[in-house]
Amino acid sequence: MTDGFTAAAARPEVFSTLATPPQPTFPRPDSSSTHHHRRRSSSSTRARRPLKESKDEDEMASQLETVSAFVEGAPPGELGDVIADIKALTVESPELISQLGPAFEKYNEEQFATVKLPGGSQQVIVSSHNSLGDGRYFDVENSSSFEFDHTTQKASNVQSYVLESANSDLIKSLIKSLAKHAEDHYPNSSYGVYPIENDSKIAILLVANKYSPNNFWNGRWRSLYILSPSSSSSSLVGSIKVDVHYYEDGNVRLLTTKPVSLSVSSNAATSIVREIAVAEKKYQENLNKGFTSLSEGAFKGLRRQLPVTRQKVEWDKIAGYRHGRGIKFTFAEVAKHNTKKDIFLVIHDKVYDTTGFVDEHPGGEEVLLDVAGQDASEAFEDVGHSDEAREILKGIEVGTLKRMPGDPAPKAQPSTTTVQAPATGMGSVALYFILVTGGAAAFVAYKYLQAASDASKQ
Repeated sequence: MTDGFTAAAARPEVFSTLATPPQPTFPRPDSSSTHHHRRRSSSSTRARRPLKESKDEDEMASQLETVSAFVEGAPPGELGDVIADIKALTVESPELISQLGPAFEKYNEEQFATVKLPGGSQQVIVSSHNSLGDGRYFDVENSSSFEFDHTTQKASNVQSYVLESANSDLIKSLIKSLAKHAEDHYPNSSYGVYPIENDSKIAILLVANKYSPNNFWNGRWRSLYILSPSSSSSSLVGSIKVDVHYYEDGNVRLLTTKPVSLSVSSNAATSIVREIAVAEKKYQENLNKGFTSLSEGAFKGLRRQLPVTRQKVEWDKIAGYRHGRGIKFTFAEVAKHNTKKDIFLVIHDKVYDTTGFVDEHPGGEEVLLDVAGQDASEAFEDVGHSDEAREILKGIEVGTLKRMPGDPAPKAQPSTTTVQAPATGMGSVALYFILVTGGAAAFVAYKYLQAASDASKQ
């Protein structure tokens, strides 16, 4: 490909955090920064203090740095769990939690934390690009600014905010085009466009989250582009980051980063967002190729030629493992997933997450919404779905139904006949499925590492 997107470049880094502390996702700030790193006392000051007090302060500073690294390396959607673990591990130093403000701020801004404003209906982004200082941030689309508590991740004190920028028209047009892009490809997403660097450049942000605790994984997609507009054309420089954590009886984290550099021939917002969409689609495709080749490429390099058992690992079987198949849901649990952005269905006692397929469904979204959170077996068989449709179901299965006393009886038996799919099939899967693929890849890595660990103990 001419733009530098290759399968090799897109291949994700896979590593295990079994028995190792989490590492910060991004490099820690320079130690001279007083905003994110507490300045230690100078040697002359320490010389005038008792030795024991000096040692205690050094120990406290070391503990704070270690705990801050845990916060800054928290996986997507799991900051609350990390904080709970920190509290359990630091019961003898409860004051540490109160000193983690800079770490929480760094984490929230780098991860593009989202928050719903009081009285608002949509999530807005918190980042360094829309910071006003002193814990306040602004959102162009809502014409508002707000305070954000980095510890509780809550917004308050919302005020009116008027954008003052020479590029205000372009920024507003970009927001409109980016909103359509996000709606088409990223369920559970938020976006923002902000003037930066004294109004000379524009930051374009997009974040999409997929949390699946029932399947023991969470994922996040982050896109950041810095636009340098000129009179005739524009340049885009940024990166795409994907972060997926699988944590069933262990920890495997999969991280990818793709630098992006694009030249846009037009300053029109639609042209700029179109280039972004093309770049993200190519990256998704190359990530899929990287995941597919894991058993033959990078993942295969994690093992020795022969494990302790002296038997070769059956990679084809491992690559075919599916996460979540053993998860059981009750009707009550399935019923909670009944909105357009979160749809579970039951078909013949199997549970499917059809959220990412809503816009692709040939019968329209209304058909899926009518049976969201319910047993859709009868409706599925009445239509007479094709072989292709049944294959798609296999890819979005998340578990099985656990029937409880008083639950309704199955509505229909599996059909023994199928209908041939028409020439125009179900369409391409939305970009958001990359997080599902990442969860599967992380699970594969985890299963191998667990097997190797067990074998070494024999």
